[in-house]
Amino acid sequence: MQLFSGFYVFAVFAAMNPFIHLPNYHVIVCAGPRCKYAVLPIHVDSHLSDARHNYSKEQREQVIQEISQIGGLIQDTRGLESFTFPKLSSLVIPELKLAKKGL
Repeated sequence: MQLFSGFYVFAVFAAMNPFIHLPNYHVIVCAGPRCKYAVLPIHVDSHLSDARHNYSKEQREQVIQEISQIGGLIQDTRGLESFTFPKLSSLVIPELKLAKKGL
């Protein structure tokens, strides 16, 4: 467990790599060099199938199994309705890319 930007980050380095868990925000983040954004658990399979990662079906299943063991994650878009964004005065979260204008 490491302290970043005033909150704790749990790095998970088994099959779950390249994901890290940001427990203060109830999300996992793909820390791959071209990603650095949150991925909902329901989208992990398609995310890791993408050409950026190209995980095999077995690897994806293992990652999905590990992620399913993390309690309290926002699971889907409905869960995002209760997501609380950090205050503008918050420190940068180094595991995430800076947001682009718009979405």
